[in-house]
Amino acid sequence: VHAELYGVTIDGNQGGYSTVYVGNNGSTLLMDDLVDPDSGEVTHTSITNNTATNSNGGYTVYVYSTSASNYGSLELNNVIVDGNVAHITAGIYVHHYANFSMTGGSVSENRVTGYFTSMASVAGIWTASSVNQNTDGLVTLENVKINGNSCDSLIKSTAGVYSYSPLVLDHCEVKDNRGGYYAGVQMYSTATLEVKNSTISGNEGVRVGGIYSVSSTTLDHSSVSNNTASGALASGDKGAAGGIFVNGGTLAISEGSEVSGNTCTIEGGAGGIYTKGIVEMTGGNIIGNTATGSASAGGVYVFGALSAQFKMSGGTITLNTGRAADTANNITMGAGGVYVAGAAPTAGTIELQGNVVIDNNTLADGAGATASKSNVYIVDAENTKVIVSGALANTSSVGIYRRPIGVFTSGFGANNPTLLAQSIFHSDTVYSEVVSYDTALEQIVTAAGADVEGFTKSYDNEINWAYYVKLSLATGTQQTFVLYGDWVAKETSTSTTRFGTDVTAYTNGALYVPVGANMVIELNGSKLDRNLSANSGASRDSGYVINVAGELTVKDNHRTDPSLIRDGINRPENGVTYDGEITGATPPRSARAVFMSRATQCSPSKTVKLPRTEVWAVRLLQAVYLSTVRSICTAAKFPKTKAAVRAACTYPARVRLPCSQERSSITFPYLPPMLRVWAAFALRSTA
Repeated sequence: VHAELYGVTIDGNQGGYSTVYVGNNGSTLLMDDLVDPDSGEVTHTSITNNTATNSNGGYTVYVYSTSASNYGSLELNNVIVDGNVAHITAGIYVHHYANFSMTGGSVSENRVTGYFTSMASVAGIWTASSVNQNTDGLVTLENVKINGNSCDSLIKSTAGVYSYSPLVLDHCEVKDNRGGYYAGVQMYSTATLEVKNSTISGNEGVRVGGIYSVSSTTLDHSSVSNNTASGALASGDKGAAGGIFVNGGTLAISEGSEVSGNTCTIEGGAGGIYTKGIVEMTGGNIIGNTATGSASAGGVYVFGALSAQFKMSGGTITLNTGRAADTANNITMGAGGVYVAGAAPTAGTIELQGNVVIDNNTLADGAGATASKSNVYIVDAENTKVIVSGALANTSSVGIYRRPIGVFTSGFGANNPTLLAQSIFHSDTVYSEVVSYDTALEQIVTAAGADVEGFTKSYDNEINWAYYVKLSLATGTQQTFVLYGDWVAKETSTSTTRFGTDVTAYTNGALYVPVGANMVIELNGSKLDRNLSANSGASRDSGYVINVAGELTVKDNHRTDPSLIRDGINRPENGVTYDGEITGATPPRSARAVFMSRATQCSPSKTVKLPRTEVWAVRLLQAVYLSTVRSICTAAKFPKTKAAVRAACTYPARVRLPCSQERSSITFPYLPPMLRVWAAFALRSTA
């Protein structure tokens, strides 16, 4: 059966399985304009304001098939399918192997009720044909407007277009569709999508605002803009995107295309693009997207799996805003530009070459308030590198938000032997700096070369201390930690404070020098403050500033600003304690500074070296707290008389602690005579 309808209006029909039905067995229907041969006046064919809410179905236009050889066909030219209401598909439904094409016209302002919660529902166009009968195997929509469609149900629903078929959108609009789990375009299984000279804009869905792709998707001189993903995800679903969700296959973004102004409010989502597949960006812009959910990415979220890859050889990612995890002042676990999730060896990847810009993106803190620079953030930063797979243009600019110290690129020098890493990459935080590191020489360098990689040098005291303690343990060498600015321990929920949490470098909130480590602390004219006080709430069994089980040397080469180690508090029954501090020119305050411990016995030859006194005014002995974990050496006595102090403070004399098994010692520098008198006056025992 073949039928042709020109200038026909199908309007206001109620009930029934469908309003327009094209059967199988080779049935075909052509719907087109009616053109008056005399006046040239055009009358469009329209299917409007119909209601198909039969309990056994509910389609406005239905094209049926039973097999690849037994199918119906529908061709629409400038047809208006607007304002209809149906249970399953309010616009156009193409069944299994049926054939469909549409040029011009619109599918707009249709509403699907989602009556059957066990199956999907679509407000606009649903091509359920996985093998289309066109000669090219594609469903092509050309100059079609799919606008303003809506879904009553948020379950298994799509407001705009849902396609099992390979789909081409050419000079199309998919705009302002709302209410579906997927709002704009949803692709199924291996169906490919080509978007050419088209706009996907203003759509609002739960999981995806713009495009949900599962196979090869191409964005060519097209925009995905101002779409929104917001709501509660279905059980088991992870990830969401205001712009494009790549659930598999490859998304190609070329010059002239843009993903912009999209918003995602869902935790762990992306304003612009969320990818579990591959994104290849050769040009275009990802700009002005926003993600407000916890631990989200403004621009691109790369899922934590080997299949998730972001490859960029051109274009710009800028002015996007993400949000950190839901902890105030947390500026990690999210990114403004590109967020690379997962842990090696199954982390996502980022690969760069060509002329690329990832800059001027920001990240709101966990409270959604203060924003900071955040361009590229890699979760497993110690093991996952930025892959530089080719030459980078010297106009490229990439910001890195990275806390760990060390190399963060792979292949930079090999592909850019005349460039320094810092000419392309820069740090997003004042706590680190990008420098060049020669992997063959194993040192920071100022000259380019084939072995050079990007390296982050940290000014974060917490990160630095842990790094150099581990380096000392790994290499068996003395390492120097430089204090960059005052370091005040942070308060915790347990009514105490801590400098850090890494168990190798911190214990009970204090700095820790483990057995086998040899550390130098260069105070650099700054304050090391445990931030405790006698009236701060609870008695503190472990309120010392430093726990030394290995070797520690304290220095201060800063000649103008005084340094300070202060505000450690301990219960006296834990061992021998002395009120005092290590300080500069300021008057001393009460503190316990250094704790030397061992679990079951005194360790041999433990040494704490204090700074030279021409830089420091030091309360000797009182600045040091010596004890075992269980008070083994509580019987130890420090010298009390002036003579004993003079003897103890004359280099290289030692103060000996009687202990049941072995001997600990503290070595003091030479004291000028006047300071010996001061030390003798200041020294007193509490044992």
